[in-house]
Amino acid sequence: MKGSLIVGIAFTMLPLLTGQKSAKELSHLQYLDHPWVDSVLLNLSEEERVAQSYWLVSSPEDGLATMMKSAQAIAEHGLGGLILTKSPSEQELAWIEYCQSVAELPLPVALEGSWSDCYPGKNSLAAIASDPLRYKAGEKLGALLRKKKLSVLMTKNLDEAVARGLGHTHMLVIDLERDSLLADGIHRIRATDADLIPGILEASGPSEKVYQRSREALALKYWTMQQDPDQSGSAGEEQLEASGQKAFVRELYAASLTVLKNMEDILPLKDLEKTRIACLAVNQSSMTEFQKMAGLYTKIDHYFWDTDEDNIDELATKLAGYDVVLEAIYPGQESEALQAFLASIANETELVAVYFGEAMDLTETASMANFGADPMVDALILSYEFNALTESLAAQLIFGGIGGSGRLPMKLGNLYPKGSGLSTPGGLRLQYGFPETAGLSSRMLIPAIDSIVHAGLKAEAYPGCQVIVARKGTVVFHQAYGYHTYSRRIKVRKDDLYDLASVTKISGPLSGLMKLEGLGKFSYQGQLGDYSEAMKGSDKASLELKDVLAHRAGLYPWIPYHERILKKNGKYKRRFIRQEEGGRFNVQVYDRLYLSSSFKDKIFRTIRKSELGEPVYRYSGLSFFLFPSIIEELSGQPYEGFLSEQIYHPLGAWELLYHPRSSFPASRIVPTEYDSLFRKELIHGYVHDEGAALMGSYAGNAGLFASSNDLLKLIEMYRRMGSYGGEQIIPGEVLKEYTTYQFPELEIHRGLGFDKPLLSEKDGTPRDYPCPGASPSSFGHSGFTGTFVWADPEHEITYVFLSNRVHPTRENSLLYDMNIRTSILQSVYDSILEP
Repeated sequence: MKGSLIVGIAFTMLPLLTGQKSAKELSHLQYLDHPWVDSVLLNLSEEERVAQSYWLVSSPEDGLATMMKSAQAIAEHGLGGLILTKSPSEQELAWIEYCQSVAELPLPVALEGSWSDCYPGKNSLAAIASDPLRYKAGEKLGALLRKKKLSVLMTKNLDEAVARGLGHTHMLVIDLERDSLLADGIHRIRATDADLIPGILEASGPSEKVYQRSREALALKYWTMQQDPDQSGSAGEEQLEASGQKAFVRELYAASLTVLKNMEDILPLKDLEKTRIACLAVNQSSMTEFQKMAGLYTKIDHYFWDTDEDNIDELATKLAGYDVVLEAIYPGQESEALQAFLASIANETELVAVYFGEAMDLTETASMANFGADPMVDALILSYEFNALTESLAAQLIFGGIGGSGRLPMKLGNLYPKGSGLSTPGGLRLQYGFPETAGLSSRMLIPAIDSIVHAGLKAEAYPGCQVIVARKGTVVFHQAYGYHTYSRRIKVRKDDLYDLASVTKISGPLSGLMKLEGLGKFSYQGQLGDYSEAMKGSDKASLELKDVLAHRAGLYPWIPYHERILKKNGKYKRRFIRQEEGGRFNVQVYDRLYLSSSFKDKIFRTIRKSELGEPVYRYSGLSFFLFPSIIEELSGQPYEGFLSEQIYHPLGAWELLYHPRSSFPASRIVPTEYDSLFRKELIHGYVHDEGAALMGSYAGNAGLFASSNDLLKLIEMYRRMGSYGGEQIIPGEVLKEYTTYQFPELEIHRGLGFDKPLLSEKDGTPRDYPCPGASPSSFGHSGFTGTFVWADPEHEITYVFLSNRVHPTRENSLLYDMNIRTSILQSVYDSILEP
């Protein structure tokens, strides 16, 4: 019967996994002959000496009654310690403290099993190539375990660097693999068998071995007494530590991902504008975290397949039409049906596979044994665990947000020896993490943004908004707030599209002009008449484009073109606009509203004849009506087609476009104002700006719609001086010039098209546009509908705010009055942790 109750652990002969060869080097053994040990041992009864070699094993399945019975056994029999099979919960922590309080001698607590649901496991840590990072992981893990009243870790084959880090926090590490579990040592008793303890102790009897084991157990107890007590700290410190811990855990998981195969350097994926990508979720009924993250990088079609269904041929035909198929393989999915299916499409498309789970599972079934062999997959990534974080990070690795650097901690069949792993570059595109990942404080940033946004919602400055912040190339904050309208029917989602208004100026035509400048087809040092046929022969022809783009050319600020299509009674002039499409009435300005194609020329003639003022700073949008035609003439392509092909789609930004109703359902597009004068309806899915509407929405002053995530890609590319995804989309010298003050001597806070901080002396108030923290190198733009973007190369910050503050009327100025957009930006600067 004893054999079923007791398992011996070779406690006296188990070396630390730090290169030591002798048990004499175990930390606690230095106290074998300590006076405290001698004194206590002398005063123990024979039964109490025997009891020091027996530890209770508690598992999560033990109920409260069993736990209390265990505490009673500890108090009555003076057992040596506790062994937990899982990291203790809050309830178990209280129980541990109670057990320690009723024990006459110090009660060590050991962990043998999963140490945390929120910390990487043994194989993940061992796969990290950096010794210092693994050591730091051990330190952090040790601190985490010590806070949970644990002082001993019993495990197998723990990485040496991790073990050293644990030892630095005074955790005793015992390797269960290096010695027989049946050798002499401390014995384990299941907590459910606590009633049998008296008989077990009596049967063990006194002996020289018992005496020696007792001495060793007491040496361990004394060792635990010498360790630093747990310092809980203040609530604020605990919160700061918790947020930092999340970022660190993310760093560990990212460093553990192991690329086992990367044929023709397919990873990270390139040429997003040309690559059709599908993502397949097997035996999953809803979007996985892997799919969600992959979808943040580019346009992806998602598929779901149940291996029990018989639609395999139909699905294979669909997937064969894609350039790349991403496949996430989860624990328990390594079926022969799955492998046969993947093999059937391997010759038709490039296949990138990620395996989430124990590495050894790859070789334990015949179907998985050759998974990495040709021609099954083009790329294979191994994640040693399956959770939301590893799914997210694997997708980020595929797109180059993070790099692959992990190395196999064991041999996998005949394909991959221990140490296998390929390095892939990271930082090519945005990655997604926590504020601490990029040197910001969660404790400061998140509550600050929430507070500012909710104040605006409460005041009805806008019905809803999106906020996204990146620093050092990492998205650290992305939230959607409120509703599409004040009727509160549709909540704002992170991927909803907003009308960008004047943010279009720097997101649309300016990006095209900079691209053309890089190609040598355009120069901001030229004159407007050099490029605009409509302005030749006018007083606008000789305007320097540098002056035009910096808003000091004297152009008239704004012309209400829509008034020219209305009669005095408010009805439409039929020579300009009809409610049915046909003939020259083919420019759609709203549902059942079509404009004459000749009206565009009328707009140009109006600009041509407009008043030209003195060359002083005066914000004007007139030139931006001309730029789309200039871009079409210089590129030989349709305006939006050129921007999409050359700028947006290489970024993976498919949710940055004109005319969103042609690509997205109305439920994903946020309405703007009720137009009582011109279109006489709530504007939904069409550009809010009347002038842009009369250009068929293809204007340069307004007309673009975007989600915050995809707009951020563009602004991040600007911050990186034109580089993104491993490609120089716009030459760095061009972007540097366009984002530089053009007339600082005149205190004009403009680059070429870009807005910049005011040049006057700062006083630390919101008058320091955009905010006190913005550096002179920063730039951005705002939009009339309630939008705002900003990039700061010096502080490596990129920020996008989208709202529809004009709903239901443009008369609502609370967004400006409350400085909401710029206050959020300042909160980012305020949360920077390092100098």
